[in-house]
Amino acid sequence: MQQASSLNFSLTTIDACWMIEPLRGANALLQPAASAEQQAADKPPAAKTPGYKIAAGGVAVLTMRGVMTKGSYWWLSSVSTTAVRAALAHAAQNSDVRAIMLSIDSPGGQVSGTSDLAAEVKAAANIKPVAAYIEDMGCSAAYWVASQADMVCCNATAQVGSIGTITVLEDTSKMAENEGVKVHVLATGPHKGIGIDGAPVTPEHLQETQRMLHEINSHFIAAVKTARGLSREQLDEITTARVFVGEQAVKAGLIDRVCTVAQAVSSIRQKANAKETISMENEMPQVTPEQQNLLAAMKEAKIADAAEIKTLIAQAAMGRRYEEQLRAEAKREAVRAHGAERGVRIGAQVDRLDPDSVLELRDAWRAEADAKFDTTEASGAQRASAAAANASIIDGGSQSQTREWDLLAPAQREMALKMGFTSQAKQDEFARNMKNQEAK
Repeated sequence: MQQASSLNFSLTTIDACWMIEPLRGANALLQPAASAEQQAADKPPAAKTPGYKIAAGGVAVLTMRGVMTKGSYWWLSSVSTTAVRAALAHAAQNSDVRAIMLSIDSPGGQVSGTSDLAAEVKAAANIKPVAAYIEDMGCSAAYWVASQADMVCCNATAQVGSIGTITVLEDTSKMAENEGVKVHVLATGPHKGIGIDGAPVTPEHLQETQRMLHEINSHFIAAVKTARGLSREQLDEITTARVFVGEQAVKAGLIDRVCTVAQAVSSIRQKANAKETISMENEMPQVTPEQQNLLAAMKEAKIADAAEIKTLIAQAAMGRRYEEQLRAEAKREAVRAHGAERGVRIGAQVDRLDPDSVLELRDAWRAEADAKFDTTEASGAQRASAAAANASIIDGGSQSQTREWDLLAPAQREMALKMGFTSQAKQDEFARNMKNQEAK
């Protein structure tokens, strides 16, 4: 009874909808919160790689323990999906990381933030091999996240599944009435204010809430179905919110294999090795047969790994200086196409791509930005000429004229300088793009 009461409190006061295995979630809610002193003592020292540890072979291990919440709550031992997203994005961009593994022990949690984290896992898997290892429990929202990895493993007694969405509506109107309280809900629509404490819950309220749950859950099911390649029969079995243990989860199509965490790390490391080998082989036709033999010998003698050999090939074919210029141009176009914050994050991927891929991305982002701002090549040239003309006027003595660049926040100017916007014309163009983004 105490568990149900605690769970109801959580489900009705923090977030309208949850994807969680109820019993485990209730147990987590009953755990006493750590004191400020305990939290400070348990806090790990600051690390160079935030949110994860790098195991042997360049495998980044991200840990997800406890109830998943978008934010943090002082009374609940939880894992923030926002924090995991940040760590995942960092690992995906880190050249020292060759593969990523999510170590999961969670009953699930809030709907809020789950789909975004699952999408980030899928996006990271397009960059590097990603595995999910479920240690003891990976249910509901936690499984949604795990399912988007390239490979999903668990230990022999892991509980997996509980695929569904849940919320609780408490009708406390009789309690309020017994205490002499009459609650009046004034709203602009019949569905506004559903679940207000002390107000009656009508059949229409229940029907509307159930409709919302099914809509939210449809996204959950679609994501799992696509990622795991499940049949209609398999979906019918797993969408009853049933929990599968170990090998049962393998038979249900939710898990690829039952193994130890060391075996999972080894498997994802092998995937990284295979991906790098294929990448290197795809690059080899760019060089002469003699260079191919030399580079192969360097790899065999462990003078250089696959990533380093790939860099050598690119430098030999295009030159280091051109390559750096190309990456800077691509990053600028990413900012034009996607705005400052998102553009910097998206553009960072060119640092680990080969020059041909960088060239393709630069042209794609440039076309996207031109289409967004309705800019043709001719008007782009006119814009550059106008910027140069403005620079000439300023240099000629109109020092009192305020540039749009000067109106940017210091952090924006610092970011632009780091990305190579060093000339006045480029800085003015960057400032105009920022202004257009904010206007949108």
